[in-house]
Amino acid sequence: MNIQYGAEAKGVTGEQGYYVISLVDGTEVQARYIILGIGLQGNPRLMGIPSEECDLVQYTLDDPGEYQDEIIAVIGAGDAAIENAIALAAHNKVYIVNRKDEFARAKEGNLNLIMAAIDAGRIECFYSSSPAELQLFSDSEFSANSLLKTNAGEASISLHRIIARLGAISPLRLVESFGIEFPTMALMSL
Repeated sequence: MNIQYGAEAKGVTGEQGYYVISLVDGTEVQARYIILGIGLQGNPRLMGIPSEECDLVQYTLDDPGEYQDEIIAVIGAGDAAIENAIALAAHNKVYIVNRKDEFARAKEGNLNLIMAAIDAGRIECFYSSSPAELQLFSDSEFSANSLLKTNAGEASISLHRIIARLGAISPLRLVESFGIEFPTMALMSL
């Protein structure tokens, strides 16, 4: 088996038994069969600011119990962001940054949980806010300072890490460019 780590496909041509997979770096790979295992999520949507891919910014959260006594900003307002913020708040100071003035996409149960946590002061919410800049520190008790754009001007949070839960960029166009067609019902569920 020939494994190419970090290789990103940009196109597929050919027909069954004689495929050519074009990679982003210009390499071409020939194959008889293709097994497409890219998941539904695609690539995580980034924050759109410098330093968004540094070590203190995470786009997934595997184990909230791994973090204790930290100051953490959760960026996002969907169910994943809310669930992460609630779980992290058990042992950390948590801020949730919501670019809207409500949690419109959240399931009712998650909406009730986040509103109760905000009302009780367990989580502090920055409504109508978005990340503007991330200032990294190397000799401070905090890892960074996050500057936020808010309706009231700029706000600043000194923190240890950011969990950015901003959804994902769907691989649908890439998959369709390979010649794969989706029935209408399958598209509605994505």
